[in-house]
Amino acid sequence: MPTKKAIVGFPIILIGGLVLAKLINEIQTVWIWLTIFALIGYALLLVVTREPRDPAKKATWVECYLGAVGVFAVMMLTYAVLPHEWLTFANSYLDWGNSADFLVKSGDHLIFGLNAPFDINFPAIRDIVVTMIYVIFLGANVFLWSKWQKRHQVKERPAGEAVTRRSRFGRPLRRVETPAPEPAGVGASGREG
Repeated sequence: MPTKKAIVGFPIILIGGLVLAKLINEIQTVWIWLTIFALIGYALLLVVTREPRDPAKKATWVECYLGAVGVFAVMMLTYAVLPHEWLTFANSYLDWGNSADFLVKSGDHLIFGLNAPFDINFPAIRDIVVTMIYVIFLGANVFLWSKWQKRHQVKERPAGEAVTRRSRFGRPLRRVETPAPEPAGVGASGREG
């Protein structure tokens, strides 16, 4: 999709999310968060589906600056805002801040006649979820950093694989490369006749 047409999606998602949040007041916060995640997902989808950049072309100062600001914004969202919002949601809406409420107590019967060896209260579950948020995003960070470092490595083609020609639209051609025919006039003996 051309970039100019794709950029039109940002205001559509933003306005649509804000209108839905205004119309449905009961879950307004949820609609706002869904709109933010939709905008981030749409931006990442546009980055993933774009045409690859020519490796020989140098990045401009503005591109580098905007890339750094974008990475900082995503890291701020994933490592600061999202865990904070989860803790606020769990403490206020779910009321998981009280350490007197237990999900499992020591000695309770679990499955197959096993007894629980420790207590699990709701603040522990809340903190486990926050820890998993950090672990998942740290793993995604490491994965994306390694992909970024390998972005200019050229993959070698296996020795037996033929080179496929492409049309001017980028699609592979159906015809298989065939050897050139022998010139006219050359017979079986190899002499011109």
